[in-house]
Amino acid sequence: MKSPTLPVTNPLLRFRSYAWWLVVLAALGFLIWENNIRINRVDYLSGLPGWSAAAPALDSQSATGYVDGQRKLIVAGHHNASYPWIIETQQMLAQGTWRIRHVDYDNAPLGRKTRATSPYRWWLALVAWIDHFFSGRSIGLAVEHAALYADPVLHAILVISVALFAARYFGKMSALFGAVALVALFPLAGAFQAGAPDNHALTWLCVMWSVLPLLAGLNKDNSTKTPPSEPGRSPNPARHLFIMGGIAGGIGLWTDVVGEWPIVAGIFLGALFVVFAPRSEKSATESIALPWRAWAIAGAATSMVAYLIEYFPADLDWHVQSIHPLHAIAWLGLGELLVRLTEYRRREKAFWNGRSFSLVLISIAGVAALPVVILSTKIGWFMADDLFAAQLANVPSATMAKNLAAWIGRDGMTAAVFAVWLPAVVSVAALGWIMTRKISSVHRSLLALSLGPAVMSLGFACAQLRWWNTFDLTSVGIIIVIVKVGGDFLTATTSRIVAASLLALLMIPGVLLVLPRPGSRAGDPLSRTEAQAMVERDLAYWLVRQSGSNHPVIFSTPSVTETLIFFGGVKGLATYDTENNDGFNAAVRIACAASWPEAQALLNSRETTHLIFPAWDPTFEQLVRLGRRVDEKTALPANTLIGYLQNWNLPPWLRVLSYHLPKNSGFEDLGVTVFGIHGEQDEALGVCRLADYFVEMEMVDQVRAAREQLLLYPRNLAALIALAHVDQVLGNTDEFQKIVATLLPYLTRRSARTLPFDRRLSLAALLVQAKQMETAREQMQLSDQDLSAVKIRELTTGALVQLLALNQLFGLELPDPQLKQLALSLLPPALRARLEENNAAHG
Repeated sequence: MKSPTLPVTNPLLRFRSYAWWLVVLAALGFLIWENNIRINRVDYLSGLPGWSAAAPALDSQSATGYVDGQRKLIVAGHHNASYPWIIETQQMLAQGTWRIRHVDYDNAPLGRKTRATSPYRWWLALVAWIDHFFSGRSIGLAVEHAALYADPVLHAILVISVALFAARYFGKMSALFGAVALVALFPLAGAFQAGAPDNHALTWLCVMWSVLPLLAGLNKDNSTKTPPSEPGRSPNPARHLFIMGGIAGGIGLWTDVVGEWPIVAGIFLGALFVVFAPRSEKSATESIALPWRAWAIAGAATSMVAYLIEYFPADLDWHVQSIHPLHAIAWLGLGELLVRLTEYRRREKAFWNGRSFSLVLISIAGVAALPVVILSTKIGWFMADDLFAAQLANVPSATMAKNLAAWIGRDGMTAAVFAVWLPAVVSVAALGWIMTRKISSVHRSLLALSLGPAVMSLGFACAQLRWWNTFDLTSVGIIIVIVKVGGDFLTATTSRIVAASLLALLMIPGVLLVLPRPGSRAGDPLSRTEAQAMVERDLAYWLVRQSGSNHPVIFSTPSVTETLIFFGGVKGLATYDTENNDGFNAAVRIACAASWPEAQALLNSRETTHLIFPAWDPTFEQLVRLGRRVDEKTALPANTLIGYLQNWNLPPWLRVLSYHLPKNSGFEDLGVTVFGIHGEQDEALGVCRLADYFVEMEMVDQVRAAREQLLLYPRNLAALIALAHVDQVLGNTDEFQKIVATLLPYLTRRSARTLPFDRRLSLAALLVQAKQMETAREQMQLSDQDLSAVKIRELTTGALVQLLALNQLFGLELPDPQLKQLALSLLPPALRARLEENNAAHG
């Protein structure tokens, strides 16, 4: 008896059955390649040295991993929205808690409540713990390092999970297209940015999984007919898929209510077509049964559990801009309304009775409760209200505009505009398939359900650019479905041609736009945005170093405040966080203060130590216009704090500090003016110190103006000293000699004995220039006797150099060696190294 013959397996056919995985792996390879370039760039920038202060030392006991709560990471694209997630995750881990309800880094000194939810912090913390386990870094430092990988890993998880799921429920060709689309559609391809963590990355993952299981559940093999006695109930395999979609949507609401709700509404919109689809293939009493009630219960239950996890028991309130029971009620209303409409479609006139009518009204009331509360309490909104909602993608070169019309009006029909609209082609194709009678009702329903979220997100995308990422995600769902429908309807050859054309049309423009551009690799020159971040980080380190144990509290523009909080671990007032209304309003009031006493009272009430004015940020003027209700065409009022400071009209309690930018660095237009709040000083002394600042910063026009002010104090020794320095800088040699001759007799008078420390140091330097060496030595000895750590920290960089150089010149030693080390530590590293070399050469 012959043994049975085994079928011969064709190796080519076996290869073709797995070839789709090669495409998916290629897409993942592209993802890894481009993110590796981005990570290397962020690492390169973060490792660049500053010029005013050395990088902070490591401290495993600090919440951040660095001394004084400082940080080092240059966040990609100056994406300020990343800062709170890193800060709060480090705070959460340092405090050993699992949720954060209060922060103290802004709205100083009290801080504020935060309703930002926990899932993304948990994700960032999980990546940090993995990094901590394998690298041995402190957990605070691991959070900063995890920021490089958190969002790219989410992107990779999205691609792999969608590919596996689509292969099972829609076929390998759909899986291939879905994976490639997630990597290539623009702007989605650049949204999961390395080094710029953002909770929307997790929200977009939930958006995809809110829609895809429902489409799988509606697929032909999972459909059935509604039992006449139990409308809305279904024993079919689609039930677990709809529950999966509901859970994903509930987590999406937990992560970002504003980002997920339009998707839920879009699903409802698509479901309406499924319910009211033409029934050419069905009798008047049959319709596709979909477990909408199970979907709604799953979503509502997830929302309720999330609400209790976040806020129970101490923070239960009516803030519906975050997860809240009203969202669960509205979702239940949508689900029950779909069940009632399905029953109405089946029974039509026989449907209307007291019970059905009551259930419909209750469902409508449940849905309406949420918008009614939003409109009546004005807590929450239907659109995102954060600054970065106007950003197209979370990439350094991303477009920012108020809306689509403003973007096109400003830039015209660019390649990016063309690329963001390309996915609409598949929506149009899906609509065309729906209109034809050549496909089955199930196929039409599939396409219609996938179109609902796409249409909804497209509408939002026209109003806020960030929504184009969500539109791309919903378009991926349409692509998966349309490839499935095309494969069922068209011949194999035709479907391959159509698929290849679709691939080229949709994917190539996006890939070209997200490819690394010149300037994006490690070692490339800094862009203006990167240079700005470097200046802000250096300024933060300088502020902390100058302040010593007294940690700064700053008043600056919201954007600069956010950056200084992140890098320096300082506290501030105004930020762009929508929950920081108190801090923002306080900043408006301070900026608009009509007098110095009013400004001083407001600043003191916030325990402010520094006022920081960045040359590149016009927001202070906008705060004044907002507070004084002045339009853009009207000149700013002069009687405001901002107006006074712009005219260098300083009060006695405000002192300008000398923060230097490196020369010939390309940063010259990124100047920063820093004011410190100190004790009262007399008017002449304030003019002297302001003149010193103008001289040190080489502000010639202001030096001349300061000279005119100093001439008003002809018998004031401090003013005469400053006037002599000014004349020397301006080249007024004769005047310089006359002033030196005038002030020498003053040195034997009482005014010379009561000179402030910095004025005596300036006098000693002046006497050296005038060749009065013995007298200069005497003044230096008196100056050293009056030395203290507090007075050293008040000196400008130029004065610190004078202190060390004059002591070296005269062979004097400071009374305390620690004071010398403090003075050296306050100098920029490069300047300190030169002085130490000179000391060694003369030693």
